[in-house]
Amino acid sequence: MKKLFYSYSHKDEGFRDEIAKRLDILTEEGLLGQWHDRKILSGSKFNDEIRAEMLSSDIILLLLSSNFLASESCKKEMREALRLSEKGICVIPVVLTPCAWKDVKGVRELMALPEDGRPVTDWSNRDKAFLDIYEGVKQVIKEKEFSIKAEFENKLTEIAFISQSKDNLKLDDIFVFPNIVHVREQNDVQVLDFDKLWNINNYLILQGEESSGKTTICRKIFLECFSKNDPVLMILGREIRSPKNHDVLTEKKFNEQFHGNYRRWKEQENKTLIIDGLDSHSRLEFLDFAKENFDRILIATSEDDYLSYFRSEEKLADYGLLSVKHFTHSQQARLIRRWKSLHDPEAEPERISHGEIGRIEDNLNSIIHNNKIVPRYPFYILSILQTYEGFMPQDLRITAYGHCYQALITAQLLKCGIQKDDIDSAFNFLTYFAFDIFSGQKDYTEASFKDFVQEYSERFVISETVVNRLKRGGIIVVDASGKHQLSYSFVYYFFLGNFFARNYEEQKNTLEQLAEKSYLRDNRYILIFTIHHAHSDDLIETILLHTMTAMGHRPVAKLTAEETKPLLSALTEIPRKIISQLSVEEEQELGKKQKDKEEVVESTEQEEDHEIEEINSLYKSLKNMEILGQILKNKYGSFSKERLQEIVTTIADAGLRIVTLMTDDESIRELEDYLVKRFRETNSSKDAGKRENHLRRLVRAYCFFLIAVIIGRIVTSIRKPELAEVVADACRKENTPAYDLIDFFFDLGTATRLRKKDVDKMSRFLKKLSKERNEVAERLLSIVTQDYLNKHNVQHELRQRIYRELGVEYRPNLEPKPKRGVAD
Repeated sequence: MKKLFYSYSHKDEGFRDEIAKRLDILTEEGLLGQWHDRKILSGSKFNDEIRAEMLSSDIILLLLSSNFLASESCKKEMREALRLSEKGICVIPVVLTPCAWKDVKGVRELMALPEDGRPVTDWSNRDKAFLDIYEGVKQVIKEKEFSIKAEFENKLTEIAFISQSKDNLKLDDIFVFPNIVHVREQNDVQVLDFDKLWNINNYLILQGEESSGKTTICRKIFLECFSKNDPVLMILGREIRSPKNHDVLTEKKFNEQFHGNYRRWKEQENKTLIIDGLDSHSRLEFLDFAKENFDRILIATSEDDYLSYFRSEEKLADYGLLSVKHFTHSQQARLIRRWKSLHDPEAEPERISHGEIGRIEDNLNSIIHNNKIVPRYPFYILSILQTYEGFMPQDLRITAYGHCYQALITAQLLKCGIQKDDIDSAFNFLTYFAFDIFSGQKDYTEASFKDFVQEYSERFVISETVVNRLKRGGIIVVDASGKHQLSYSFVYYFFLGNFFARNYEEQKNTLEQLAEKSYLRDNRYILIFTIHHAHSDDLIETILLHTMTAMGHRPVAKLTAEETKPLLSALTEIPRKIISQLSVEEEQELGKKQKDKEEVVESTEQEEDHEIEEINSLYKSLKNMEILGQILKNKYGSFSKERLQEIVTTIADAGLRIVTLMTDDESIRELEDYLVKRFRETNSSKDAGKRENHLRRLVRAYCFFLIAVIIGRIVTSIRKPELAEVVADACRKENTPAYDLIDFFFDLGTATRLRKKDVDKMSRFLKKLSKERNEVAERLLSIVTQDYLNKHNVQHELRQRIYRELGVEYRPNLEPKPKRGVAD
């Protein structure tokens, strides 16, 4: 029942009685209680009781007239009512007679009754005026009949992250619509907004990994329903423990979440139930009750629980299946924009430059490693952003990136209930557990895990509570076969790297074996994380040596005019102009979708020893470039410039040795002859000779683009703005067209915005290449620069000048098309 307070002049008591008489219908229905000062008992403190009644009211009617505006006590009540309106109490001006109410600040902003604030006395039929007041009050009561409790609403909107730029962050400040797919037999379909969910099925089960954002999704769906006045209720899976008394549970949850009458709420239509965290201990009898009493049901559960307990559950057979996937690169960029916009509340997220977002993406992606180490979920993205914003300890025992992983793991430990005093104990336990998994001596069933705990306890102090919380909290997980393992790759690699760093001398031979086969994924990441923790440079020396010798039999490509002659015929197949017909935003979106596809391909690739040693050496060079790139980005602050330059040159030389495979005429001819032979076997047309020549040019065009890809890999490995001086010095020292390309592409890759000095540099380089008649390097420079222009907003004058220098027709930045079907 809602409580209504009348604020009025006693000279207008007749009007008040007329309104109260109409509202009695709502009182009889149990929807409204009415109070006015004539109900004050003799002997009561008049002003105190009025104030107490106002504070406890849901609705305050200000019965406005000249009498009201002339009364000091009425004006005092009006001021108090306006103050209370800011705290959520509904204040409704009711205009009785013509008066200057629109001149009263705070009142004129409120929606007045009767319709349009037309005074009751101006209506030819006053019954219609009073009916309009009745309908207005009834509408407010209906809207506020089941209002959400402030404490529960705060719980739904609060987030665990903090920003130095904004206090009291709320969910909507940083929320980006998640990557939800509808899992179907034929093919999965992405869900673009919450409204589309219920088009799939009125009964839905949402499964996802730990920290994938299932609870946040449940909260947002709850708030979406409530904002549309759809009745909704949320229950936690761990609260469903009784096989009966289900109505008692739902009533209890209703009273925790809403003001209002539960019995009346039950009578409403289109009710939604959200069950967050259904688990193996939840009593599924509740689902039968839920179907009888709710029109729509969403159940969120962990991926492990779904696969182990619910996939074949008959009670869930008619539920549509949703799955929470990793963020796409586009979603990650939108989340970064939202986070960055917190620094400037006036700035629109879309106005932050692509270069600035790209720089942050580089940092994130080097930690996430294309979902191979850290899953690209909002929790982890925000944790990394928060860590880098300024919450980094000054006396780090490990590198900055290493600390970022440590911060992620510490957050996970605290989340699963490990006390701060037990963090060190948990870290040591997990370090030895990771090495035991690496050693492969146990399959870690429940029995063998207990054996490990027993053996560990004989050497170190570890409480049973810590071990149990590591298991219950999702750090140590148990798969469907009962095997115990560490939850995510970054947890395993972090602790295994910690073990190797702490026991470096004893494990030196093992690390040497890993470095010998660094092209294998596990080996590569173990080496990277060991370097994160290590204080010695010995392992870095080992990686440098292996990188230098991997393809040491091949020369370092210079990409001179003479060296690139074999590719000149390919230039007829390569367009001079690749300026896009799309806007920068659309090009950025396409680029991110391409990255998503590449990640899918990479995740399905099998990395293993190849029979041909040359192929192993090639892969080793590529992967060691990645390892050394991590070393550069992680430890640049602790190396001398000379040391950094050595690492930059080693990375570049490794890539440029691979490039010689694409400029070697003999190797290219062998590939051409092989493909032409296969072509002749399937084609005998009259113009076969002409088509064979075209095929040969296409092979060389493919080599051209492979060179661009390899140089791109080099630049990605060294792309850290703080290394600009080191990279420039290394490139000047080598002084070849290949290094000049690396130098310029590094500038493009690290610039938040293109500057005049960057364009001047490009101009000088173009003139040099033109003078040397180096057409291949010139085309490489042009293609990559045009691609940059397609994906970045560039100042008008600079953009015009670049087009002129490259000899292509000018096209200004296009405005993005209106977005459709994208929910943020």
